[in-house]
Amino acid sequence: MLIPDSTSKVRSLKIPHWIFFVLISLGVLFLALICISRYQASALEKTISKNNELLGQKMELETEKSQLEEEMAQEKNKLENKLEQFGEKADNLQEQLEDLERMKDDLYNNIDSVLHRPGAPSMTLLDHTAQQEEASGISWGRLRVQMMADLNNEDAAYIAVEGRLADLSVSLLSTTGEYNYLKGVAQELKPFIDAYPDTWPVPPVNMSEYGVRGNPFGGTSMEFHNAIDIQTDYGASVRATGGGVVEYAGYQGSYGYLVIINHGYGLETYYAHNSKLLVQIGDQVARGEIIALAGSTGRSTGPHVHYEVRLGGVEQNPRNFIEE
Repeated sequence: MLIPDSTSKVRSLKIPHWIFFVLISLGVLFLALICISRYQASALEKTISKNNELLGQKMELETEKSQLEEEMAQEKNKLENKLEQFGEKADNLQEQLEDLERMKDDLYNNIDSVLHRPGAPSMTLLDHTAQQEEASGISWGRLRVQMMADLNNEDAAYIAVEGRLADLSVSLLSTTGEYNYLKGVAQELKPFIDAYPDTWPVPPVNMSEYGVRGNPFGGTSMEFHNAIDIQTDYGASVRATGGGVVEYAGYQGSYGYLVIINHGYGLETYYAHNSKLLVQIGDQVARGEIIALAGSTGRSTGPHVHYEVRLGGVEQNPRNFIEE
């Protein structure tokens, strides 16, 4: 019932029973919805918290991944730099080895040409390369490459370059040993080279060669000429063709004024028909030193130098000794 104030009429309202059931049902449904919402909110909160935790872990993993990639990139750069440095070092060693090989070959050829000269001392050039390779066997560089063949490409490349360096070092050491040996031989040969009569006493023009020739004083007879006669001006400078000691300086029959130089190693040179001698017996002379003035003394048809070379006391063709 609805009871207003005293002046109004009392009103009554009848509510069916089902309305109460509906209201109760709605209330129960409302409570259920509230419980479900709270549960879902709690579950959602837990899910968000879990997602945030997973997101944090993901960010940590990504950070670690970035750091790892950066470290790997740095290591790769270091390795590439080392490989580049090793490559440059290997190239430098290769250039040094090639230069040393050329120098060694030139030195070997020079020494070999000296040893083939008449009167050269008896020496044997030894090649130590084959002996050293046989003694060392496989190089450490190749051995390490074989041992590390199962590594990844970068490590294998590193070991390969290191192996090349080792090989080049072994080769350079071996070649250096050969070169030093040849330098020692050249040093031993230096006195011989300095003494060897390998130049002309005067400029080689209008020459009468070594061997059989017609008699220069006329007639049809032939004679054996044991020297080379070189025409020159009267008073021209006559120079020693190699270093040595003056063994004779004076007048000697058909030679006229004669200088004999003993070069050692069984080698002697004769300079005859001079007009004036500038050295004495016992003087030490060097190649190119002026020892006399040209003339026409003794058995001579005009100003010239009679140039004679003897090896072990036997006359030789001077051309066999001269380096053109």
